[in-house]
Amino acid sequence: GMHKSTDGGETWRQIGDFYAEFPYLHPSDSRTLYVETLLGLVKSTDSGESWTSSSGGIVGTFISFMVLAPNAPDWIYIEGWGWSRSTDGGKSWSPLRSLRDAPGFNSLAIDPDDPNILYGANGGVWKTTDGGDTWRHSDRGLDSIRRVAVDPQDGRVLYAVRGTHPTSSDVYKSTDGGDNWVLGSTVGGQPGVLGVDPSDSRVVYAGGYRGGLSKSTDGGLTWNRTSLSSTYPRALTLDEQDPRTLYVMTNSEGLFKSEDGGERWNRLPTPFLGGTLAIDAGDRRILYAGNPYVGGAYKSVDGGLTWTPRNQGLRNTRINQVAVSRATGRIYLATGGAGVYVSDDQAETWQ
Repeated sequence: GMHKSTDGGETWRQIGDFYAEFPYLHPSDSRTLYVETLLGLVKSTDSGESWTSSSGGIVGTFISFMVLAPNAPDWIYIEGWGWSRSTDGGKSWSPLRSLRDAPGFNSLAIDPDDPNILYGANGGVWKTTDGGDTWRHSDRGLDSIRRVAVDPQDGRVLYAVRGTHPTSSDVYKSTDGGDNWVLGSTVGGQPGVLGVDPSDSRVVYAGGYRGGLSKSTDGGLTWNRTSLSSTYPRALTLDEQDPRTLYVMTNSEGLFKSEDGGERWNRLPTPFLGGTLAIDAGDRRILYAGNPYVGGAYKSVDGGLTWTPRNQGLRNTRINQVAVSRATGRIYLATGGAGVYVSDDQAETWQ
């Protein structure tokens, strides 16, 4: 917490129960100070006796991940130490009510047609129909759910991955918006990635630690491992313009690309392991990548063959997620300590 001494450090009194990282005193007003916390930037004008948020509505500057609404380009949800929602492309944010029974999600999926409908995975499946203001269980008692995905063509069709075994995971499917679930079959590995082909809902990919990447061509009923079988997939990105092209960022072997739906893979050079990747909205040869540990943001203009850093304007280079709006082309970075950055010039500058 935040503490204050008025006797040269002889005694101390707590003035804030938050985790304080960097306090800043106003240069001309000693009663005003700002503090960076895990809950965002807070401000006091009475020497720390009371505090107000100064983060524009963002609940926390450490952003774990974010989700963009496919058909509502200005709607964004972010998760840090709490949830926030923006309906104006990130210009302003509204904090959402925290979930006592599910303080944070492992993954979040949004309905392709209604930005108010979301599904979150954290042990079970949670659902909101009012943009995150209220949530309810939507899992029929399923536990150990680690990943959830929505069919891009039909928001009633969901997939959820349940991790109860050290070397395999169960994949469940719902066709009624999460009211009922049916077990399909198991895939190799603990839950890591889950994605649905944007043009063919029968094609689903799943994989994770100790299992590589598996593919289903019958809507999750049966699964076959792809030739990318010995890696640890950390991020899966499907090319919406050509869904047979997909990228997998792995934890220990870098970036892989397939142009035939996962039959064959080429390993691409990357400046880091793990991380996150997104494809430009207008030019599928342009890729954006980031890493939470080193390097910041990177850009490739040749489909991942070469990379250059793109960090102009970034105050924090710990990139937890990069996402691109299909409608506007705007790029969003979720950072580990500085909130959300946006770029409208293909990552040349950030603000």
